[in-house]
Amino acid sequence: MNRFLTAQPLEITDSLVAARGFDARKEFWAGGGTMSELNFTSLRCLRQQDVSGVDEPRLVVDGRTVWNGAIDRGRSHEWRPPLSVTFDGSVVVQVDEMNGDNPKRIGEPVTITAKSSSPAVFKTSGAHYELHYRQAS
Repeated sequence: MNRFLTAQPLEITDSLVAARGFDARKEFWAGGGTMSELNFTSLRCLRQQDVSGVDEPRLVVDGRTVWNGAIDRGRSHEWRPPLSVTFDGSVVVQVDEMNGDNPKRIGEPVTITAKSSSPAVFKTSGAHYELHYRQAS
């Protein structure tokens, strides 16, 4: 049996936190793994996918849509407070441009780790976006 896995889920209680001295928000399994927090601050449209009107970008993190909206060329959407997600080790982020119910991926998905630097760039022949973020320590 793997010594890092438990047969029963670990129930994080105040007494366990006091006894072990760890932050319950960052300790997520009995082996001591640490979650990281990623704070998205803005999505900037440098070149639109749509020829007319506004783009309807969608931000997808690890296969889950976390935001969608509308942006004109040369504009940014700023999240205040930042849009936050937690992850372990790395997270895969992609930007899609929605055309009704049909998403079109803008560029390739970007893998963000603790060593990644902002911005993440999403680019095709028709569109160019920059996703600005910071990592919480």
